[in-house]
Amino acid sequence: MLLYALYVLGGLIVLSYGADRLIRSSVMIAQFYKVSPLIIGMTIVAFGTSAPEAAVSWISTFYGQEGIAVGNVVGSNLFNILVVLGVTAFISPLKVNLKIIKVEVPLVILFTALMWGLFVDGRFAYIEGTIFLALFVGFNYLQFYLSKKEKQAIVDIEVEDVSNVSPAKESIYFVFGLILLVGGSRLFVFGAEHLARALGISDVIIGLTIVGIGTSLPELAASLAAAKQNQSDMAIGNVVGSNIYNLLLVLGGSAFFADFIPMSEMFVRQDMLVLMFSTAILLPVLHTQLSMSKFEGLSFLGLYVLYTIFLVCQTLAFHVDLIWTSLIYYMSAMAVFAVAKVLLEFKSKRC
Repeated sequence: MLLYALYVLGGLIVLSYGADRLIRSSVMIAQFYKVSPLIIGMTIVAFGTSAPEAAVSWISTFYGQEGIAVGNVVGSNLFNILVVLGVTAFISPLKVNLKIIKVEVPLVILFTALMWGLFVDGRFAYIEGTIFLALFVGFNYLQFYLSKKEKQAIVDIEVEDVSNVSPAKESIYFVFGLILLVGGSRLFVFGAEHLARALGISDVIIGLTIVGIGTSLPELAASLAAAKQNQSDMAIGNVVGSNIYNLLLVLGGSAFFADFIPMSEMFVRQDMLVLMFSTAILLPVLHTQLSMSKFEGLSFLGLYVLYTIFLVCQTLAFHVDLIWTSLIYYMSAMAVFAVAKVLLEFKSKRC
């Protein structure tokens, strides 16, 4: 037990340093090549921080632990939206680039809805996986096409004169940071997963919580580091891009390591509903004043805490219906608040 706890602590330390190194190198490379940090966050950083999810889900599916694989994707995406964005916004309110409202957020909502729809029949086969991988290729093509239309880099932090920046050197630092991110997350997941199994927790719950959180720690560390360096675009782009990569690349690729991935009706009705809501509410929340406030960040964190309590009660078969009802009421209140903000902003603009 103690050894696994040390793995968890060591993983967190390695993750923290790796994230800071990754973000700093990404910003310098973005300045040198005059690429927007939003594009960097949506592609390179998002791909790098999604590597742990890919490794865990693909390996889990290969060894017949499909529950961990799909739970990892759903749990990771929930953690990214509710905790990563929630904590980052609570520490420092996030400013949003209009492009992400018009393009990436609608896309992540669309892909999540597509995932939910394909889960309804209780299975996710290689045909669906092929569709997702094709969408993944299309999404990356779109990002690089949009990056060519960027007139100049939008970088807020100050660094040394970019003429002194060595792209090769910074690329090495970037890879080094990425290795630390992946290695740190693997240490964390290895220790946390063994601790969870010792307590008799099911594969799906492990995927939704322990593994989902562990593999999302790179996103949390990277987004916090980006926000600390006044890179809101990169922080938000990293989360949205990572969620899209998790859906299209991680889940899509997982379908090729098994005949099909089974889905329980309860998982589709409950866990996917929470993910769909959490993803959809991003649009009205980020659209109003093009920012996410501290209060909104706190409300996101509250939803994640309540959802985690629901999972614990579900495992213990303790007051499940009561907690689920509370969860529905909480999401309804968040929806009403978000819609009210949109209507008030629309009314103020008309006046």
